Amino acid sequence: MAHNYLELSSLSHEERTVLQSKCVGGTKYYSDRKWFNPVYEKLVEILGNGNKSHEKSVRWFLSCTAKALRNKGSGFFFGKHPSWFKDTDQGIGYTNSVKILDELCSKGYIDIWLGYVETWTQCEDSSGYRAQTTHPSIVVMKQKYLDLWKGIDMEEMPALKKESSVIIRDRQTKEEITLQGHPGVKEARATVDRLNKKLSETEIRIKDELCASVTYSRIFSDDLESDGRFYVNGGGVQTAPAFLRKTSLYIGDDKTVELDFKAMHPSLLLEMMRISALQEGREFCVGKDFSPYDVYIDDLIEIDQEAIEKQSELLGSGYNPIRNLKKQCLLVMINANSFVAARSAVSGKIKRDKDRPDPVDRLFTGIVGSVPVSEVLRRIEEHNQVIS
Repeated sequence: MAHNYLELSSLSHEERTVLQSKCVGGTKYYSDRKWFNPVYEKLVEILGNGNKSHEKSVRWFLSCTAKALRNKGSGFFFGKHPSWFKDTDQGIGYTNSVKILDELCSKGYIDIWLGYVETWTQCEDSSGYRAQTTHPSIVVMKQKYLDLWKGIDMEEMPALKKESSVIIRDRQTKEEITLQGHPGVKEARATVDRLNKKLSETEIRIKDELCASVTYSRIFSDDLESDGRFYVNGGGVQTAPAFLRKTSLYIGDDKTVELDFKAMHPSLLLEMMRISALQEGREFCVGKDFSPYDVYIDDLIEIDQEAIEKQSELLGSGYNPIRNLKKQCLLVMINANSFVAARSAVSGKIKRDKDRPDPVDRLFTGIVGSVPVSEVLRRIEEHNQVIS
């Protein structure tokens, strides 16, 4: 069977953002509710009957598309590789599922956009590289498939499954752990559920395209007291390029304004040092005007001013690759285990930046020749000695 796949990597960042914003995360389960039977029976007519594994895969596809439709989406994300299907509790098979997708694609019911790894980063133990920025594959429903849902009242569609809005994972293994015995779960869940309800009632548009309803989960490490982050379940606009967020993102009829926390990570560390000094009765010698990026490295780097001006025109704002370099270096140094690891990570970032397919994603356009990474890191460390 010929595979009529589309390549997600062929899209610009802007085009990819719009497509992704209209999709939701695919389910790793299937629903066998009778409410979905009319569409299920139509799919069986197209795909034919099969064994129990085949039936699971058909119902999985139906569940993914039902979730997308319920959330005003036009498609869903999934991993087109065996490992993505491995941890499905109901034993949804990879082979049957992909075969079904291929058949529906070849018959004009869906489009499949193949995902890819955009950037790689070196492993912390320097043993190799791991995927850093990835884009999962996407199924987009075509009108031919949507016609199968005609006559079905979407307002009456039941929830497929109650998905947890609060998750705790083991910091080391990344496995989910039970919420029992952790105080504050009820309150945390109520907060996230309230946020998601508000978002479901709100229209968000980017480039005049309606985004799928955005919902979030809050994932904590070890307990509810240490640290936690909000993770979007599906598309949204979190990965949209800055210039697109500034010019083309609307919530209802209101254009968004994006607040910028200046040098947030180093500023947090400086504030911790200031509080510690106050508690110990010491004087804190860093003034309010101190900037962690105010490091002179211009003599170390050759620049192409014409390329910088062209990039500024492209982005519609001022563009400073040297400042971008200093910011990336400092963020890497805060998180790296050693100077050697930091140097390797920064060198990798510089190298991979040139290979980014979309120019709007490049941070270092205008820097020419080699960058003496070790010396750049040393100067930044010396300037930020108080948090080094």
